[in-house]
Amino acid sequence: MENQSIIKKLHSFVPTQIINEDVSTKRIVFLGHLEGVEGDKGQALLIAERIHFKFDISRLNKKIIQSTHFENIQENDIYGWAEGCLFRTDIEDSDGITKSYEPQTKFMMIHPATQKHIDKYMGDTKKYLEETPELYKLVTKKYIESEDLSRTSWVYNILEGKAEVDRVVYKDTDPNEGFVLLPDSKWDGITLKTLYLVALVNDRSIKSLRDLTSKHVGLLKNIKHKSMETIKCRYPGITESDIMMFVHYLPSYYHFHVHIINVNFDAGSVSANVGRAHLIDSIINNIQNISPSYYQNTSLYISVNNKMYNMFQHSE
Repeated sequence: MENQSIIKKLHSFVPTQIINEDVSTKRIVFLGHLEGVEGDKGQALLIAERIHFKFDISRLNKKIIQSTHFENIQENDIYGWAEGCLFRTDIEDSDGITKSYEPQTKFMMIHPATQKHIDKYMGDTKKYLEETPELYKLVTKKYIESEDLSRTSWVYNILEGKAEVDRVVYKDTDPNEGFVLLPDSKWDGITLKTLYLVALVNDRSIKSLRDLTSKHVGLLKNIKHKSMETIKCRYPGITESDIMMFVHYLPSYYHFHVHIINVNFDAGSVSANVGRAHLIDSIINNIQNISPSYYQNTSLYISVNNKMYNMFQHSE
């Protein structure tokens, strides 16, 4: 057995346990044994990791999705999600029956896509800077106020019960302290180690962290308490010490929301860069114990794309 080729070993591997999985690297680690080998000599680990997409340039300007089998389909405004296969993966077995592999790829479609959507997903380089309260008023606030309201239509659809109703795990209808809790689209809804929920507040006047004052402490505490109670009830085994709640600044969209993840989830991939995530406990502490208007009077250190960086530079 020692001289057995890797191909034979792969075919004889029998998994008995999943000992690790990482949604950020798309890697899963199986513990098992090789069939026919007794004791410790047969024990083996199999690490499986999704490889980078290998896309033939000749396929550009041609249809690439040919599979007819999709699962977990959701639609909300201009956004749509589904799980399926990139390129055709139908196979014919020995009985001549055509089957499809299980979905291998998670798809998200934005249609129609605006230039802002294109810029967001283009992979622009970032610049790091200090956003003083003055710069916030001169640049960021004006930018937020100029945002096309249609960019948050999908959020309002959820709040009003027009979309993704079956995904909502908790809803508090209070206009000031209420919120809707649902799984983030990045989470598979099953793997508790990568649990990822988002709380969307009912109060549409709160656009970002900068808007929070002492009058919002009740909202923040309500999100923290009721989300935690819902999680413990809905996902047995999860405790308060397993959960981390935070706010992004700058956020990816300007309707106030709180990210709620398992602390074992790779926060680096969620936060995108150091300093962007502000823990909800720290936010409450800063407002209650330092200043009721802490986030209106403090400088925040942020990373921005080149376009926004130039806006800051030209404001000085």
